[in-house]
Amino acid sequence: MLMKIFCLCMGIIFIFPKSLFGETIITTSRMESDATIPPFRVLKEGYRRIGVTLKFEYLPAERAIKDANQGITDGVLSRIPTLSEKYTNLIRVEPPINEVEGVAITKNLNFLVKGWESLAPYRIITQRGLKFAEIGLQGMKYSEVNTQKQLFDMLNHGRADFLILAKIDALVTMKQNEFQGFKILEPPLVKIQMHHYLHKKNKKLVPHISSSLAEMKSEGLIKKIKEDFIKNGFE
Repeated sequence: MLMKIFCLCMGIIFIFPKSLFGETIITTSRMESDATIPPFRVLKEGYRRIGVTLKFEYLPAERAIKDANQGITDGVLSRIPTLSEKYTNLIRVEPPINEVEGVAITKNLNFLVKGWESLAPYRIITQRGLKFAEIGLQGMKYSEVNTQKQLFDMLNHGRADFLILAKIDALVTMKQNEFQGFKILEPPLVKIQMHHYLHKKNKKLVPHISSSLAEMKSEGLIKKIKEDFIKNGFE
């Protein structure tokens, strides 16, 4: 009998056989953003090396974390390094599998970013469930929406001054929707090493996947997977 394993930041669910090793049957649906492809490819190869095949299914970002923490699913693909401080049933897997740059994006403003506080006087929007934004915007007024396309639509119609998103998500969303006229501001607000997480019921799997990912990192493969994704036009 199969048991579901994983949901992701962007909502990926993975399924493992109950033994945690061997052939896998998995369902797949369309992700909101192709920016989840590099970390998914990293994990797919990492688990392949220990005899597990992965595919995925979309879930909203916040629900993905909650389902994994409750053990409804078995883990998350790629999240901030402090996730388990709040979601205590999740075990962080080393090494990190991705790096995310959190950026501010505007349509009409000429603006020099000087940290999160410099955005405080403005109308800010971000995606619900985006943990690095929740942390950075703590104490400020901001609005949340469910999808990345909604963020750009609101900014485009003058309903916000800035949107906060991971840079790679922004680039992919702009390409997919042919959005023009938006400005990604530099420097990034934050750079974060992103980690894979497993629910504690799968703790015996942690050293195996950790060893596999460490091997990939030493080979330079984790870095190459992301570089190839960007070089090939986010495909």
